[in-house]
Amino acid sequence: MASSSNVLYNNSIPVSSSTAITENNIKEPKTILSPLSANKSSQSFVNIIFDSLFINNNRVLFGNSAWNFTVNVNNNTIDLLTLEKVKDNQTIRFHGKNISLLIPTSKNLHISSQPFVIKPSGKWDLLDYFGRDYNSTNNFGKGNHIVYPTNGKETTLHFNILNYKYSVKINKDPDYVLKYHIQSNFSKLST
Repeated sequence: MASSSNVLYNNSIPVSSSTAITENNIKEPKTILSPLSANKSSQSFVNIIFDSLFINNNRVLFGNSAWNFTVNVNNNTIDLLTLEKVKDNQTIRFHGKNISLLIPTSKNLHISSQPFVIKPSGKWDLLDYFGRDYNSTNNFGKGNHIVYPTNGKETTLHFNILNYKYSVKINKDPDYVLKYHIQSNFSKLST
């Protein structure tokens, strides 16, 4: 059993400070630890809340594709989508899906993702990568964030039907727009 000095408590989910709190590791609450009394060293309690994901390019010309969207936060993962069918111009709301950590002020908060899509043909394709770093000088990114990842590649398909010429962008940037916000109580806690 973990001691009260290394257990976080958030939404009835106690875990050690080296483990992120996600909805996947729910256990019986044992200890409540206030973020301000979390440890007697310089650190910050950080909560990353994922708000929504706008699908700009599902990578298929017609129909839906299956997306896998997992976010890595300081080597802890949270699944936002697990092979969920999506279509272009769809907005998916996460309704408070979050991950919380204690971060020493000497370390960075690193948030990244390399999502992928499985097309109806069964082939898979990598979506645009994103990575962001925050540290104590910017209060671990406290506030609202919007990610517009781009790989700089757009593909346009040109075709003719009868006497008409058509052009369709089938790989438009960005693939998605991710919105999240960070809550942080960065403060130097005395020893």
